[in-house]
Amino acid sequence: MHSFGESAAVDENGCQRRENMNRLGIVVIVIAGLGVAGLVALSSWDIPAPTVAINKVVSDDTLPK
Repeated sequence: MHSFGESAAVDENGCQRRENMNRLGIVVIVIAGLGVAGLVALSSWDIPAPTVAINKVVSDDTLPK
């Protein structure tokens, strides 16, 4: 296997293509793992509800008719 950024010749069996596909697969798996970890973190995060009441008067002119 060649180091990242190093050019390599492709053999008759397409060895370089297989290495690129393996690298792409690893990147996809890492991104999917980070997405799942983010969803788990957001779903388990106990965000408190707002405690300050907001009272705002909206005029009739700004509402759709």
